[in-house]
Amino acid sequence: MRRAAKLFKNGRSQAVRLPAAFRFDTEEVFIQKDKQTGDVILSRKP
Repeated sequence: MRRAAKLFKNGRSQAVRLPAAFRFDTEEVFIQKDKQTGDVILSRKP
């Protein structure tokens, strides 16, 4: 599934507003960036 998400500034950080279908049920997630594509990947913390 692929959808658009809004980016916005939050102080000195950039944040992403996730569509409801992509929401996590936790306060924190792991984040990584693919070196080849530049894609940012969010995943649930164990």
